[in-house]
Amino acid sequence: MDFRLGQKKIKEKRMRQILPNGMPNPKGEPLANIENIAKQFPKSSSKTNMEAYMSKDIKQILPMLASNGKPSQIEAALESDDWVAEFKFDGFRYVAQWDSKGAHFTSRKTSVKTGKQVDKSENIPHLTRRIKSLDGTILDGEITVLDDSGNSNSVSRIMGCDPEKAIARQEEEGYVIYRVWDCICFKGLDIEKLPYRKRRKYLVKALTLIELHNSKMYQYVQKSKSYLDKKALLKKVDEKGLEGIILKNRDSEYMQGKRSPHMWLKVKKIQTYDVVITGFEAPDKYSWVKHPSAKQIKSKPEMKWNRERGCHVYKVLNRFYEKKWIGAIAIGVYRGKKMIDVGTVSGMTDKIREQLSKNQAKFTDTALEIKAQEFQDNGFRHGRFVKFRDDKNIKDCTWDNIQTVKPTYK
Repeated sequence: MDFRLGQKKIKEKRMRQILPNGMPNPKGEPLANIENIAKQFPKSSSKTNMEAYMSKDIKQILPMLASNGKPSQIEAALESDDWVAEFKFDGFRYVAQWDSKGAHFTSRKTSVKTGKQVDKSENIPHLTRRIKSLDGTILDGEITVLDDSGNSNSVSRIMGCDPEKAIARQEEEGYVIYRVWDCICFKGLDIEKLPYRKRRKYLVKALTLIELHNSKMYQYVQKSKSYLDKKALLKKVDEKGLEGIILKNRDSEYMQGKRSPHMWLKVKKIQTYDVVITGFEAPDKYSWVKHPSAKQIKSKPEMKWNRERGCHVYKVLNRFYEKKWIGAIAIGVYRGKKMIDVGTVSGMTDKIREQLSKNQAKFTDTALEIKAQEFQDNGFRHGRFVKFRDDKNIKDCTWDNIQTVKPTYK
């Protein structure tokens, strides 16, 4: 078959499956009918018609965040019946809002162009179907792959590209789903100030309405209450290959864009690994900080609003760059006789950073202990410096060893 003819057929297949408004076309309307269908929807001057698809009433909502609790706080929450536990999934956080156009999915990120939260609804048309009885409802959850053990890299391939690629990849690799754990607004009724235990009742009502429309792509995130249930949930994290759990106070309000150790706590699996220092990376020249020094303020640094942090941040000369210190440690492990790169880590104290910066040759090819959530795709997730391992032979820092590390929870 001629290559161009093959490409044309593929494009026609996708056009039959997706209507001009980004919604699914399960009946596979003929291409000749597409123009007639398009007349039902507003036109847009942009490359996509997302601006026309989006309602002007879409609220700018920053999801509530969970705190990294101290061990004593976590243990107290696990033992208390005032706290419940939910699985923590490895995906991308999105708020879903229903109106007369359907469901809109906005992320935590803010668009540089519009100053509003990024809307990725066109990438997931199978989740955006309008459910009239849900107009005015807002849910909080995570876009994930169907397989519990899937990671955020799989979701990034879908949510981080243009709509056409996102749809094509889902056709080949499977559709993403929306795992829901909170209800912020129900049919126009603002319930943010209600306690978590009451909001969950509204969430059940919302998901019941979704199930009535035969949508299997929304999943309710189950919670466990008792001490034994929460401990059992934590054990299942390993079995399912999940990130950890979230502990939530049953009386907590929904606080947009904020976090409190008295409301929600993250309990993530943490694993330690022995690796070899293979070199060092220079720091970036500039960094964005919340509290610049008086000296930095005098230089009139560039300022911008960081919506995720809820404050202004300033572009200043990176102090590591200014002091001629290293930015990060390059690390590797042995695979057979060959040293392979497994990324970089940071997180050391200023004293250790200065020590490393002034004695790079001395520390190269020595053992180091790091902590991370997990090792995946030839790299560590959220790797951080722990300590030097002078007692460790670098030949024992192997690929096989980092594959068999058992996690602890913090």
